[in-house]
Amino acid sequence: MTKTISELWATASTLACEELKQFKQAFKEAANRTQIELTEYTEEVTRLEAELYTALNEKNDFEKRATDAKAQNNSLTSKITTLETQLNDRDNELTRIREDYSALHSELIRIAQGR
Repeated sequence: MTKTISELWATASTLACEELKQFKQAFKEAANRTQIELTEYTEEVTRLEAELYTALNEKNDFEKRATDAKAQNNSLTSKITTLETQLNDRDNELTRIREDYSALHSELIRIAQGR
């Protein structure tokens, strides 16, 4: 009976060792797959962070160009308003000069006819 118990113990021990080896192997394989996936995810996060950084830089550049364009637009609008005012002033001056010319011309004709 001792021999049977001993053989039974040896068989059970061998099976337990074999199952433990299989479990360790499965665990190592799962850990390796997990490490590979973690590396891939880390690389993807790094790539996405770089893409986000680039997009933010492009956005900031666009906003700066838009601000500069608005400032330039405001400056040009101001210059246009100034030029329009000057043009209106000159038009008014030209109209006054024409009226003065017309009045002087009429006066000259009247003087010439009066002689």
